Amino acid sequence: GPGGIIPGLRALDLTETQREQVKAAMESHKAEFEAQAKAMQAARQALHAVVTADAFDEAAIRLKSADVAVVEAEGAVLRAKVHAEVWALLTPEQQQKAKTLQADREARRGQIRERAEQWRGQRQERRQQRPQQRG
Repeated sequence: GPGGIIPGLRALDLTETQREQVKAAMESHKAEFEAQAKAMQAARQALHAVVTADAFDEAAIRLKSADVAVVEAEGAVLRAKVHAEVWALLTPEQQQKAKTLQADREARRGQIRERAEQWRGQRQERRQQRPQQRG
């Protein structure tokens, strides 16, 4: 949905007109998003098939990996195009608020990653200490 193009879109207090314009922009690309999703699914399935094949075939794996990359790039271009269309509908104040919300989200993600790394480190230390305690 539109919130995936600009995270936090609902928090930007869009006017009724803006909501209608965002909806229209998303609807105008609906078929493209659906086609891209199908292409991604097919490319990933093809890659999975060569990765799990009975015989190892590095060339086939590299080819199918490249196919996935091409589809991912097409998806990124589509998302950026729609993002630009939706972004242009926002007022400068809404754009600034969106940037602030994004920065806040990224900061929270960083804190979560940091805590997870600390937890993994503590867990690894405990595992390393166990054999020494048994000796």
